[in-house]
Amino acid sequence: WWLRGPLSTTPRLVDVVDDRIRTMSVEARVALELLAVWEQLGLADLESVAGAGPVEELDRAGLLEVSLDRRRQQVRLVHPLYGEVIRGGLAALTTRRLLLEGADRIESHGARRRSDRLQIAVARVDAAGTADPELLLAAARVARQAYDHRLVEKLTRIADRAVVSTEQVILRAEALHELGEFDEVERLLAETVPGEESRSEVQLVALRVRNLMWGLQRPADALAVNREVRDRVMDESDRDELVTDEALTLVHSNRPDEALLALSQMSQEPTARAAVLRSIAEIPALIATGRCERALALVDDAYVAHSSLGDPAVMAHPGIHIVYKVQALLEAGRIDEAQELAALGSERTRRSGPPLGRTWFLLGLGRAALLAGRPRTAEKWLAEGVLMSMGTAFYGPHRMQLSLLAVAQSWLGDLDGATTTIAELGATPRSAFSEAEDDVGRAWTAVAAGDPSEAKEVLAHAATRAEAAGQ
Repeated sequence: WWLRGPLSTTPRLVDVVDDRIRTMSVEARVALELLAVWEQLGLADLESVAGAGPVEELDRAGLLEVSLDRRRQQVRLVHPLYGEVIRGGLAALTTRRLLLEGADRIESHGARRRSDRLQIAVARVDAAGTADPELLLAAARVARQAYDHRLVEKLTRIADRAVVSTEQVILRAEALHELGEFDEVERLLAETVPGEESRSEVQLVALRVRNLMWGLQRPADALAVNREVRDRVMDESDRDELVTDEALTLVHSNRPDEALLALSQMSQEPTARAAVLRSIAEIPALIATGRCERALALVDDAYVAHSSLGDPAVMAHPGIHIVYKVQALLEAGRIDEAQELAALGSERTRRSGPPLGRTWFLLGLGRAALLAGRPRTAEKWLAEGVLMSMGTAFYGPHRMQLSLLAVAQSWLGDLDGATTTIAELGATPRSAFSEAEDDVGRAWTAVAAGDPSEAKEVLAHAATRAEAAGQ
């Protein structure tokens, strides 16, 4: 079972919480309501509003969790369920008052932390339905850094009513893309008229190309959109970036040789940003064409260069280079190194980072286990990866995981499981990305079913297609 969305309370749970807070004093209830609405507050702020005594009363009752965030002591309720139950019992106007008073209080203290702008914006939106457009934009930037794509979408949608800027469109389109709303991204970007600067047009085109190629599975349209702009852009650095977009589209369309050829059109001295974008397309093209050692020679420096850019817009997360390194190590036969790196990446993305990143590391762990002859371990990682990518509309990695999962199940003699997995693979929309890999699972399922002749036919056809693509 895989839960998507919030848990809901039950009457019995509400009764349990009510029993624990019923004996609290009126003053302590004020602190409880504040924490329920705001989820987390600085200890000094909480005491300034509710008083030190009531806060201590809650602490003695075991209802608070106090932690240190840099130099601030932060307080939250010991379990989110308490906040949910208390919020459910508050009058709407009480919630509104607590939100607006809290926002005013943060602003009176200077709102010096980046997270303060986000808290103020969310509070004012929840209380009044809107907020200052500049505040909403600043808050959306912070939410993007935290990979909270749903919040970015909400903030930019509200800002849309007031003022539309190129940055707001980019933030909104990125968030919608990560949420799998590919048709909406295409509508938004196709209708957006870029500003006078070529930089804004290049970024909007890069997003549209990524969405057409990776989201809508329309690589021909992605190439057409990209080339139309590239033919008329005069700035050399802008043209370099558009070349990398074309190369990346070719890589994910199973045309790695053409991708490498496209990159040869870049200038001799690209900007730091263009050089990083080049590596994002070049390294997987090298891996796909069997030049794994060359890819491994480039990938560490590419990661460092990417990380030094800070938080650039319209660009993959720096962790993409770690994903590439895992792939290159596996293709080069360095399985133990790949497994160790994939495990580290999986653990880090479990704590923070874009959710799709963990999907790639689970795929790496599953492939490493298969190559090492450990199908039961592979099944564990791949099944988890299938669940994580399910429903995301990123069909390429989902199909690869299903195919390899069927391999593991077949090796374990689980014909029913492999057959079910292959049926799910067949029901998943097609993706050009690593398409030949889909047939590996089909072939091993045929072996498990006692039909090795069928398996050979499937693999021969897949090899022919891969060879024709330069893989």
